[in-house]
Amino acid sequence: MNIQIYTINIPFKFSFNHSSQKRTTTHSVMVTCERKGLIGYGESCPREYVTGESVNTVIQFISSIKSKICQIDNLDDLVNWRESNKHVTDKSLAGWCAIELALIDLLSKVKGISIEQMLNVSPPGNNQKITAVIGDFEIDSFEKNVNKYHQLSFFDFKLKMSGDIKRDQQKIDCIRRIKNTNELTIRADYNNCFKDEYTFLRYYEKLNYAFIAIEEPIVKNSIDKLELIAEETSTPIILDESFVSISDLAKVSNPSLLIPNIRISKLGGIMNAIDTYRKLVNTFSRFILGSHVGETSILTRYFCIALDEMQQNLIGAEGGYSTYILEEDLASPSINTMPPGIIELPLDTRNNSGIGINIDINSKYLKRIV
Repeated sequence: MNIQIYTINIPFKFSFNHSSQKRTTTHSVMVTCERKGLIGYGESCPREYVTGESVNTVIQFISSIKSKICQIDNLDDLVNWRESNKHVTDKSLAGWCAIELALIDLLSKVKGISIEQMLNVSPPGNNQKITAVIGDFEIDSFEKNVNKYHQLSFFDFKLKMSGDIKRDQQKIDCIRRIKNTNELTIRADYNNCFKDEYTFLRYYEKLNYAFIAIEEPIVKNSIDKLELIAEETSTPIILDESFVSISDLAKVSNPSLLIPNIRISKLGGIMNAIDTYRKLVNTFSRFILGSHVGETSILTRYFCIALDEMQQNLIGAEGGYSTYILEEDLASPSINTMPPGIIELPLDTRNNSGIGINIDINSKYLKRIV
């Protein structure tokens, strides 16, 4: 098996900002696994502020283990290697994600079946509404984006908040100006911008808006303080940066107050994401299925598998943004969210007759790592 590593460098149509990062291009890694003239593609989006990983550390990790996985010939081999080497894969969840997705695609193509058939899951449907995620823009751009998504029949919104009361109050005023605003579901993401729960609670009282959920308002890994915020505001808290493995939830005392955010790259691949969800679903009743800003259709393809698995317990699904954000997608056809906020998949993908991930890849924005 020939394994190659690439960086993905696609410019955004606009700068996407939140309190932890400002991005104008993708920060992603792609792995290809080739055998018998067939190529499998995998993608990951390392985020230092989430798992401590960067593009460089992911490249180093993949380089260090690629010779050890060349003998994987089938799904059983992949599952056994993953389970026997958890101490290895846990060192770079994003790195392992890219490898795993590429191997699943390749092994599916070798057998002439879809990735759903390989993983023994149902083909994805076309019925889950997708969230419109609005970055921390200046108010004119913020309002323009909100109105654009609303006109495209998106009704579920996540707002990236700054923690500055005047700036964020303008965003709330913008939401209140939308016609039929009572039909919208709005949640807020603070990306850990407050230092403690009391500072946040004072801010939130001034903001005077009832979100359906609040994501990561204070420094990460503060479960007890997040539960206090949930109680004080009567609003559930979404765990993202504070949840990268099941062990991070050990200190949860009241699961009804919290909502785990499942992201494929963050959790180390599609198999671990689904396993994690299945282990938690009897404890937590609500979930978010998230994605990273700048994901291409490679990751979105696997996002759709998780979407189908989790849809009965989702309060929000954040993915399928492709050329809403990217100047161009690597994939042809790209997988995009279409009005009324539903991911559009090719017919042969939906009826399970496609092979592998069932998309072609354009190498225009790839840089091979030697």
